[in-house]
Amino acid sequence: MSHRYLCTISQSNYYLKIYFVCNLTYNNFISLKINKHSLKNRLIRQLDVGHLRHALSTLDLMTLQNSPPDLTTYTILLTSCIRFRNFQLGKLVHRKLIQSRLELDSVVLNTLISLYSKCGDTETARSIFEGMGNRRDLVSWNAMVSCFANNSMELQAMWTFLDMLELGFYPNEYCFTAVIRACSNSNYSWVGEIIYG
Repeated sequence: MSHRYLCTISQSNYYLKIYFVCNLTYNNFISLKINKHSLKNRLIRQLDVGHLRHALSTLDLMTLQNSPPDLTTYTILLTSCIRFRNFQLGKLVHRKLIQSRLELDSVVLNTLISLYSKCGDTETARSIFEGMGNRRDLVSWNAMVSCFANNSMELQAMWTFLDMLELGFYPNEYCFTAVIRACSNSNYSWVGEIIYG
């Protein structure tokens, strides 16, 4: 046997040992039961410093540990995606939320409307809003009026505002600001005069 061949076998054995040690370590790590609250706290700390991808990995780890994330965790993660303007990651979180099969509440749905509104995807925002049915609240209506107003869809913003009033929801200052912005377009200033007298 040549010396070169023996070195190769020796190196192969070394790498094989490393592989088995790393694989065992990884499997031991995965088999550990990590407290759900400690994972959630870790995710929140990662989000506080803007480490969105690390937080997403923690979300996956929670699922692997049979401690699936709750709606609050998803809402916090989506809000951070909006805050740091990482809309692609927010859409990925939305897909994971759908896969979780959790029953979505108005808080998560309103956050999703804001996410899609901020990235200019008004159709998805509208689809979420329309799918809410009886779960629509004042925040939902405000988010949708703002969505249209911020994306140069003034007429839709005003119609949504009028629908909101008709259903008995009283707008807050954020909604009024969005409607004023929509009415500031010279083509629709007459609507502002009607609304504000």
